[in-house]
Amino acid sequence: MSIANKTTVAYFPPAARRTVTAEIYQYAIGQVLQIEGLDLPQTFHVDFSNYETKSSSKPSTGSDAAVSIPGEYLRTGLPVYAFIVLSEGTDDSATEYVVQIPVRRRPQPTDIAPDPEEQSVIDELIAELNDGVASAEQAAAAAEESEEASGSHAQDAEAWAVGQRNGEDVDQTDETYHNNSKYWSEEAERKGSEKATLAESWAVGGTGTRPDEDNDNAKHYSEIAAMGAEESGYAWFDVHDDDGHMYVYISDNLSEDVSFAVNEATGHLEVTYK
Repeated sequence: MSIANKTTVAYFPPAARRTVTAEIYQYAIGQVLQIEGLDLPQTFHVDFSNYETKSSSKPSTGSDAAVSIPGEYLRTGLPVYAFIVLSEGTDDSATEYVVQIPVRRRPQPTDIAPDPEEQSVIDELIAELNDGVASAEQAAAAAEESEEASGSHAQDAEAWAVGQRNGEDVDQTDETYHNNSKYWSEEAERKGSEKATLAESWAVGGTGTRPDEDNDNAKHYSEIAAMGAEESGYAWFDVHDDDGHMYVYISDNLSEDVSFAVNEATGHLEVTYK
């Protein structure tokens, strides 16, 4: 039917409970449903819905076999269903008649104003989208600042760790020039090496780090002491495991004339030999 035609006819053949009308266009606001073939009272009740059940239906009142189709059901692009309920006699029984109105989808005409509820949803959606765009822009700016800060922090960390920024040695005026982990690690290694060399010098000599170190070390004095002991003679003690007794032994250049005495002043056991 033409968009300009505001009346849609629903004809019920005899004994029919359902009928289908001609197709109407989406957004054809202001349509009137004309019902034929039913014995309708002057006024009657109709429930409109976009589904074959009365869920989310809207009640309307018709008169003179005609009823206005609510505009919101013509905006969805879905079929429109009209449920007509007629009472039978005085026993409260009723019969339901169903009209199916096919709807052809089309873009919303510019001369059709949005439904107030629909416009409210659109406005909320636009506001949410705007908020989302603003939030995205703020997040992008924050991310950029964070990236710059992270880059700066990374360079600082590099300077404090190894004395470099972006792989280049830091300038002498930089506070990390002689104050970073790598520097102190190398200093510790160097000083440790120096101490180890000095210890070796005092122990056995031969490092070239001290004047006359080969004649001024523990090994040298130990050898001198050993030579003196060999020349003068020496004694040593040993406890035998088999009998638990302590025995004294003397070097070959000493006589066997050995005597023991307790020093009364010190309480020490003294050994004398010739």
